[in-house]
Amino acid sequence: QYNNNAYITADTFLYYTRASEDTIRISANAASADFYYKYDEADGQSVTVFGYNRVKTTAREANSGFATVSMESGNMYARGGDYKSYFGVSTAYGIHARGGYMAVESGDFSVIESGTGIRCEYSESDTSSQEYLRISDGMFSCEYGDAIQVAGGKLTLTGGTFIKNALGAPSGTPSAVIRITDGTLADTGDTNTAKLLFDVQGSDVYGIYAVAESSGNASLTLRDTEFKFADGSNNLAIYAAGSTIGLTRCTFTMEKENTGGGNGGIRTQNSTLTLEGCEFVIPGTDASGVFVEKGNVTLADCRFDILGSGASTGVSVNDGMLTYSGGAVAVTGTDAKGLFVQNGTVEIGGITVESEGLGIGVESGSVTVSHLTGLDGNDLNVNTSGTAVRINGGNLTLNEGTTSQITSQISADTWGSDSVYVSGGSFESLGVLNITHTGLPNDNQYSGGDGTIYQRFAIKSFAVRVQASESGSSSVIIRSGNITNTVGGGIY
Repeated sequence: QYNNNAYITADTFLYYTRASEDTIRISANAASADFYYKYDEADGQSVTVFGYNRVKTTAREANSGFATVSMESGNMYARGGDYKSYFGVSTAYGIHARGGYMAVESGDFSVIESGTGIRCEYSESDTSSQEYLRISDGMFSCEYGDAIQVAGGKLTLTGGTFIKNALGAPSGTPSAVIRITDGTLADTGDTNTAKLLFDVQGSDVYGIYAVAESSGNASLTLRDTEFKFADGSNNLAIYAAGSTIGLTRCTFTMEKENTGGGNGGIRTQNSTLTLEGCEFVIPGTDASGVFVEKGNVTLADCRFDILGSGASTGVSVNDGMLTYSGGAVAVTGTDAKGLFVQNGTVEIGGITVESEGLGIGVESGSVTVSHLTGLDGNDLNVNTSGTAVRINGGNLTLNEGTTSQITSQISADTWGSDSVYVSGGSFESLGVLNITHTGLPNDNQYSGGDGTIYQRFAIKSFAVRVQASESGSSSVIIRSGNITNTVGGGIY
């Protein structure tokens, strides 16, 4: 209570000061405050309390400018200290850069609830080679608000630890570690750049969310960066729409104890992604590695471990373009798909696909395997517990000069019964193709001693099965190689 027993209303911020602590400069004063009051404490020190009404309400307003550190022009350097924001709304920031040059080289920055850790928001007129936000080190903590937002200008990120704890988020509240709607986030290109660490807890979290606004251009480049998701569901490492992303030697790891559903690695729409030497570990029900839709994705020496169950998918292309040279895709789950193409185009070389279900499926699209220069080994390896290659209206071509190995040990409770299955479309091996097929046991229909035991066996699975399709003809060409059949038939 203050001022003749009038009550302090909710959403009021109180700034407590002691007259003896005159070495601390404060921004609160009688002119800026909505009210203030004074009293003497037991030790005789005079205390002034400044009050500010409707603080969170004001912070929610657009361009409120609430931030622990705000930069609009000139030069600023943060080289230590502890900076906390308690407003807990998305329009209140730990660091807010709108102009000038700002360098964060050390310090602890934290925001609570839906507060935003860092926001880079330069207008187009303010953007120049000398005006941008640079972060080279520091500790940055947030909850279910975004850790970093880029909505204009340039942010260079070369060091730091970012901790995001979204466990207390209201149900269905999405947030991001890095969110870009306009502008550029990039490292400096220095090979000695320290490794970045993003530590994430909670559900409905994007590692990188890059969605260009109608007039924006979202671009991100990172190297040697680690994203660790401790738990949760519906977490997605990268989501890109209308943007450009380049990643080198980055890892995205969701803990194996994570039993939530819907976790994913990359989902892209109308974007250009280039990844080199990156690794993804994605667990949970219906997990996915890469989904390309109307975009262009290039992967080099990347690995995807999809440790899921149900209808998990390693790489899926729908009306997009994927180039994948060197690397591996491993998927668990009896309904799993390693590489699935529908109305898309895929060019690969030096790839291993391992799946407890389907290895490669092509529908109304095309997959081409080419020899990778300098490769010592097979250009394509497919190891499955279900059908290794399934063509249904699409095309798979193993180019001249390639060597491919397909190994299937068919399980009765998984996807398909044949190593290679073609029903509409084409499968052409113009190089060397080796198939090792262990199929399902033949049905023994022998019921008596009438001498017809060998006539009554029914072969249930084949190394290569070709069937007619109502949608079009089926074509298979195998120029060279070996088919080794342990159980089941050879070619049907």
